[in-house]
Amino acid sequence: MSTFEYRKLLRANILLKVLYKTKNWPLLEGVAYSKNVGTVGINIIMGDKLEKNTELSLQIFLPGDDKPVMAAGKLVWQYKCPYLPPSSRQYYTSGIQFSEMAPNDAIRASDFIRNLLKTRSDAEVKKVIDMIENIKHPKPPSGSGK
Repeated sequence: MSTFEYRKLLRANILLKVLYKTKNWPLLEGVAYSKNVGTVGINIIMGDKLEKNTELSLQIFLPGDDKPVMAAGKLVWQYKCPYLPPSSRQYYTSGIQFSEMAPNDAIRASDFIRNLLKTRSDAEVKKVIDMIENIKHPKPPSGSGK
């Protein structure tokens, strides 16, 4: 499956805390945050520059869930973030393709993404309907007596 086909799958833009650890040399570990997450991968911002295909162990923390989702994946792309914080430390936007996830964790992650996207979609539908209603039935100006 090509990268283009992955983009067709659902992704949720959400900040989630992610602990990562490389599986091979050089052994690195750190804390990252997601930009978005899907059922086949995650986009995180991290402080380590890694080689393409680096294998990682991940712990992804879902809101309201005591136990993180455990996953394994490999780095498929990485780019420098244009913003440099006052520390001058370089950060990287990193695309990680999941390669392994326990069935229980896969279900938890998938349910979380589906519910989040449905809630956001429902809110967007309400916003659009309210906009249409205001166009079709404009409110009379204040003090017009209607």
